Amino acid sequence: MRKPLFRVYHAEGYDRLQTDGTLDFDGGSLLVWRDRTRTHLVAAYSPAGWITAHWETKEEEDEDG
Repeated sequence: MRKPLFRVYHAEGYDRLQTDGTLDFDGGSLLVWRDRTRTHLVAAYSPAGWITAHWETKEEEDEDG
């Protein structure tokens, strides 16, 4: 079974990111890492570059396929 994707909303829409849930918040910035070793940065958002984020629901996953 595949892990759900992490969805980050921003002004242009949203990104669907593969991560084990390792996140860092630094001064309002959001850093999303592939895994807890923090050797592969998946995405980085400035404090004004992201609105909200959550694990993708089954319904959202089905919409995006």
